[in-house]
Amino acid sequence: MPAAAFDDAHPLASPLHRMAERIARNREVLGLHYPTDSRAGKSLAAAVFPLLKKCPSLQGSNGVLARAKAEWSYGS
Repeated sequence: MPAAAFDDAHPLASPLHRMAERIARNREVLGLHYPTDSRAGKSLAAAVFPLLKKCPSLQGSNGVLARAKAEWSYGS
């Protein structure tokens, strides 16, 4: 998956967001989660991710986010 999966400018349009929504919906259909579980997880992620992006261990060229982006873009 390309680095655009982590689109900060349009987070709700990113491939990563669409994939997360699809997975959440599949888990609802399978009876593993209620829709309210998915909405709560989405709200929690929206609140926590901006805080995580400020964490020093996530920043920089060797930070967790950079390594995750490289992993998702590997082979694309």
